[in-house]
Amino acid sequence: MLEEKGFKIIRINWNKYGATFQVEAQKIKALSKDDYVKAIDFEFNLPLPNNKRYNRHNEMKKVLKLT
Repeated sequence: MLEEKGFKIIRINWNKYGATFQVEAQKIKALSKDDYVKAIDFEFNLPLPNNKRYNRHNEMKKVLKLT
């Protein structure tokens, strides 16, 4: 997934139990504006219990001048 989104994987370190890991990566390609907008819409409008949502995605797009 990282490579698909423009990163080159430098190193992957697993902890000794294999339950967690760390990734060192270098960004080598910029995302398209559409990819950024989709990511912001997803991350800042996550669903919450009782059919509610964060509903902060439009604010973020405005701040980042993506609208």
